[in-house]
Amino acid sequence: MGSAQVPRGVGSQLRLPAEHARRGAFFAAALRASAFVWFAACPLSIASVAATSSAARPQEELERTIERVERGLVPRVRALGRDDSPRELSQRMRELAVPGLGVAVIEDFRVSWTRSYGVREAGGSNPVTAETLFQAASLSKPVVAAAAMRLAAAGKLDLDQSVNERLVSWKIPDNEFTRGRAVLLRHLLSHSAGCTNGSVGSYERTAELPTLIACLNGTPPSRPRPVVVDYEPGSRWRYSGGGYSVLQQLLIDVSGKPFVEVMREQVLEPLGMRHSTFAQPLPEALAARAAAGHDDAGKPLAGKWQVLPEAAAGGLWSTPPDLARFLNAWMQSHAARSEDWLEPSAARAMATRQAGSWGLGFELDGEGETLCVRHGGSNAGYRSYLVAFPARGQGAVVMTNGDEGSELAREIVRALARENAWPDDQRVVRELAPEPPVLDESWVGDFEYAPGWVLHVSLKEGKLHLGLNEAPATELLAESGSRFFTLANTDVEFARDGEGRVVELRVTRDGESAPTSARRLP
Repeated sequence: MGSAQVPRGVGSQLRLPAEHARRGAFFAAALRASAFVWFAACPLSIASVAATSSAARPQEELERTIERVERGLVPRVRALGRDDSPRELSQRMRELAVPGLGVAVIEDFRVSWTRSYGVREAGGSNPVTAETLFQAASLSKPVVAAAAMRLAAAGKLDLDQSVNERLVSWKIPDNEFTRGRAVLLRHLLSHSAGCTNGSVGSYERTAELPTLIACLNGTPPSRPRPVVVDYEPGSRWRYSGGGYSVLQQLLIDVSGKPFVEVMREQVLEPLGMRHSTFAQPLPEALAARAAAGHDDAGKPLAGKWQVLPEAAAGGLWSTPPDLARFLNAWMQSHAARSEDWLEPSAARAMATRQAGSWGLGFELDGEGETLCVRHGGSNAGYRSYLVAFPARGQGAVVMTNGDEGSELAREIVRALARENAWPDDQRVVRELAPEPPVLDESWVGDFEYAPGWVLHVSLKEGKLHLGLNEAPATELLAESGSRFFTLANTDVEFARDGEGRVVELRVTRDGESAPTSARRLP
């Protein structure tokens, strides 16, 4: 996640700590994965098309493939006994209030096809095209990681050298955790440095913007707390946008150049990413081609988008085709098909586990022929996702301009995975309770899990629904007498007191091991 703020309608104005912001952004997407919101401004038909084909893949065959993907969207969960018919992309865009998106697909180590849908801003008529810029959010991180790996391969950085030995303008504050073990570049790239600030701050376009060093120090007008180390570097994994802010300053100090110039020289220009920039704020010359960000109800953000001075963590503006070029170039290096941009050893190091399931810039799954790298992105008003299978030379990038775009992006990738037999995004099969519990008003109430973050349980037409703050609610499906789930694979357990009154919700995200507790409000 690039920004610590949560979209409007789910508490963005509260400026909560990053941990609450991450959970809030998740709840906003996960709870609404199957909620229906009619978004009249989003056209029912495809807005624009850009596709390429080769002699080995005739255009007619490619069009049939794309049509199957567009009509084959399914949620994360398959609930046995419930209608599980695939839905169309245009339908899901309306349901999730996502005005526009772009897709780029890689096949056999080449960008095979791209396609664009919807509009750049709700209520407008300007279509999304292959040249429309989106905020890439945390997809920025693997791009920055690749720049660091190029500098390491050139001998200008060392993965296993203390970064404080190379930092000039700012140093990681020394404390009891860093005295025994220094923070290494390897730690920053793999989210194992112990750096605080899981997310970084974003700011209105009219606001006074902090410098990068002010952000690192946590001094006004920056918003997050200072970046410090609060556990022994290298001892465990924890996602840290703040760690990538340290990396941003490191790249500036080592090169003696502005960060925007470093990224242009190391990645964007060599790979022909002509529609991409790390410039923050976005230059006016490019603003005319940018998609506006939208909240979870499909309303444009105030000022259309926000600014992220900590650009390494989430400040890249890009397009799906440009990011697909990056992803394909990385796979070419990983497979030793090309050494022009990145040395194969550096590319392979990025896909080697360092901490938990993470490599250097990518999250990893599988190994060998089934190795998969992925990363998600979440800024206010924008959601994105990339996935690649380097042994196969296959992958995809999806970028959206809506706060509900995360689930939509995963549904698109899920359809692509089924079409191309990718070993990724496999569905979860869940069983409904054979005897559903009796639902009445005793289940209904408001439950707070952080100040200002309220989960609303309601009963509509005999079915329980769960919503977060002002966001529309999604249906809860009963798995047992007290446990429910959503089609996004979020589990909700209702805990009662000795008098049978529901006093707590225990909510577990897809894949999480520990639940989040939300206590009933008076």
